[in-house]
Amino acid sequence: ATQALAMLASLPADNRMKLFVQSRLAGLQCDAGHAEICRSQYESAYAAQVKAFGEDDADTLASLHGLARADSDLARWDASRALYGKLIEKYRAEYGPEHSKTIGAINGLAVVDLESKNDVEAEQLLRPVLEIDERIFGPEHPATHTAINNLGGAIRGQGRNEEARPYYERSLKLAYKLYGPDSYAAVIAENNLSLLLRDVGDLAEAEKHA
Repeated sequence: ATQALAMLASLPADNRMKLFVQSRLAGLQCDAGHAEICRSQYESAYAAQVKAFGEDDADTLASLHGLARADSDLARWDASRALYGKLIEKYRAEYGPEHSKTIGAINGLAVVDLESKNDVEAEQLLRPVLEIDERIFGPEHPATHTAINNLGGAIRGQGRNEEARPYYERSLKLAYKLYGPDSYAAVIAENNLSLLLRDVGDLAEAEKHA
């Protein structure tokens, strides 16, 4: 991505492809854990795209989504929540309430609520998302897995461990099937289930998963 951006260096600052690559490079910085760099690059790309293409352009919205994610990674909860709210509104208007882009943005907002301990709000967002994911993508789709995992976390965060347990068990089973037992998703799901089982007093099962 860095090489691609260098190839486009001589193009005008508002060139669509140049800004697209800049935005994608920002996303890679987030994936690599460089949240401050990611946010700075997304902010620059987004401002230029708004000026050149408008707020409702698909590339502009993609950068807005990235900026919201970067703020979430940096624990800038209020800023991230505001950006996700704006993004959800625009995606709903452009694509409808059940489009994958809309659902992805709602999931992002739910993660912000989970991380900032607003578990009631997260649950309210995630219950309809899970129903949509199961109906549109199926019960064993990666998007469905994400919703199951996050909804379980929202329920557990409110102290309703027994109610959260089947979500955690389903998340682990699906992570094994989708990604394999040694995947990051499976390890996280197994650890989450172990902690929940410990908290409900099922120590033998908690130890097995741990």
